[in-house]
Amino acid sequence: VRGLRAPHPRSPYPATMTKTSHLEGSVWTIRAVRTDGTMVPVEAGFRPAMVTFGDDGRYSGSTGCNNFFGQFSEAGDGVVSGPIGSTMMMCPDTLMVQERRVLSALEATRAIEVAGDVLVMIDGEGATLVEAEVSVDSAEDPPR
Repeated sequence: VRGLRAPHPRSPYPATMTKTSHLEGSVWTIRAVRTDGTMVPVEAGFRPAMVTFGDDGRYSGSTGCNNFFGQFSEAGDGVVSGPIGSTMMMCPDTLMVQERRVLSALEATRAIEVAGDVLVMIDGEGATLVEAEVSVDSAEDPPR
């Protein structure tokens, strides 16, 4: 995986994986989202920006403001996101901008790569859209 740091030696995750079924039960804290060609750190709003992978490709999480939910379908060697739903609470302008960026990145994701305790969502052109780190809760109970 391009540009990722080495995994923690005790990380429960293999070097790379792209199947959403491998992510079931894992929780990731979103650290950065692509904005105008640059990875920009996310700010923790009312809660951390996170994504949790459930069964059947379902995912849910928080943008730091609102909660969201959706589903990835495996498509060839990659993934495609279905429609994303979210709660609609108003937040400070900076968090609303961040929310739009996070949700847009999820919709544009075509591949998911994991290296140790780092997850990267990638668009169809190969650009990194989201960088996330495994949550402590997820690391203690890794997906099977």
